[in-house]
Amino acid sequence: MAVHTKRFPSEEEYETWLQIAGSRIRVLTVRSVEAGPTRSGLRGSQHQVIITYRATDKDLSPRRARMLVLVEAIVIVAALVVVGAYLMHQTIAPPEAPMKLESH
Repeated sequence: MAVHTKRFPSEEEYETWLQIAGSRIRVLTVRSVEAGPTRSGLRGSQHQVIITYRATDKDLSPRRARMLVLVEAIVIVAALVVVGAYLMHQTIAPPEAPMKLESH
């Protein structure tokens, strides 16, 4: 099982998510941090909750960013193109020089 990290904007949202997740997860750590300043410059009294957990259900693992998936696909395709080009270069024999006829 992979270890995942999830951030919740409030303790209430964490509690709601935990009730839904039920026994499908195993919480390893829970941290509560004070939320940063808001746009108006006033500090909120709300605390963010950051948890580290293991999930037995794939639905509870965090979604990977679309850009990350795209970058991984590009790297794999580029590697396959390089390997293919190398193999083609190795298997194609260089053209032989035309035979010269000797004149008498």
